[in-house]
Amino acid sequence: MNIIIKTKNIELTPSLRDFVEEKIGSLEKYFNLLQIDDDPALGATIDAVVEVGKTTMHHRKGNISRAEVLLTFHRNTIRAAKSADDLEAAVIAVHDDLQRQLTDFKEKKIEKARR
Repeated sequence: MNIIIKTKNIELTPSLRDFVEEKIGSLEKYFNLLQIDDDPALGATIDAVVEVGKTTMHHRKGNISRAEVLLTFHRNTIRAAKSADDLEAAVIAVHDDLQRQLTDFKEKKIEKARR
């Protein structure tokens, strides 16, 4: 999985980079289960563009941290964006949303094959 991290209004620290790569990289196991078009080689080309940062520089309270992920794999795109009080919570929320979307995609693919 290729993970590209972009930041907005913050500096990318090594600890933040490791946290994002760990959380988004853990979604790779769902792609191994998908077997895109019954060819595992096609599932190997997964790109994840992650954008993290603050929504504005002048606000001090509320949901000011935002995380957005765009996953592309073999003619499919899945997108999730969440806001939270801190950046780690936003990344975890995006991870949970992507996990749900990937399991729904897998179930949809299985149901289509059964018809």
